[in-house]
Amino acid sequence: MNAAQTAAAFQTRQLGLLLGARTVLHGLDLRIPAGRWSAIVGPNGAGKSSLLKLLAGLLPGQGDVALLGKPLHTYSSRERARTLAWLGQNEGTLDELTVYDVVMLGRMPHQGWLGAASAHDHAVVTEMLHRTETWDYRQRSLGEISGGERQRVLLARVLAVQAPVILMDEPLANLDPPHQTQWLLDVRALVRQGVSVVSVLHELPVALHADELIVMQQGRIVHQGASGDASCHRALEQVFQQRIRICRVGTQWTAIPALEG
Repeated sequence: MNAAQTAAAFQTRQLGLLLGARTVLHGLDLRIPAGRWSAIVGPNGAGKSSLLKLLAGLLPGQGDVALLGKPLHTYSSRERARTLAWLGQNEGTLDELTVYDVVMLGRMPHQGWLGAASAHDHAVVTEMLHRTETWDYRQRSLGEISGGERQRVLLARVLAVQAPVILMDEPLANLDPPHQTQWLLDVRALVRQGVSVVSVLHELPVALHADELIVMQQGRIVHQGASGDASCHRALEQVFQQRIRICRVGTQWTAIPALEG
């Protein structure tokens, strides 16, 4: 394991979240390693997306969050935008922009306040559009394309930031199997480059490709560990009420329905 992997992408202390009178997250002490892919999984309502938003600084929570060893609240907005790239759900405010301009938004943290995009910015945007197979509709507006195409454009924007840490909330929504596979290959390539990736996933067979899983239930972390560990598989089966089974197919673990009879 290299030095990047022994460091922490995130460290939290007593991280909590209240929404009205309801406790969504219960004082989480969490360490997410750098230079690896960590997938947050669990049933609906477990607090997965809320945790991801607190790590990104998008919700006002209780407790402390450190990003790459530095308290998150001490980052300037510009510094944080360069360090941490975010892909969320239902980002509808960009619909009037062209696909090309949406991806160029990922380069804004690297530009001067009134500066025009550089040749390097355009080269990065072009590369990410080709990587996500969205180049052909670069001049169409985001609101005109399908859900799966839209999701790939938003991924291209995130990749264009070239940040050392990436957070993605349900990045596989609306993606067909070939593009889910490409997403998986892209994440693996990012990790090889030393990027830290944290994703919320409902697709357990894909999540089991991650380096480690963070298993959540009712606002608490019930297990964190390597995705291939038996203890991790037992925790997954437990939080999903024994309705799934983790089994090996070839060299890879996957999740299948536990059908009675």
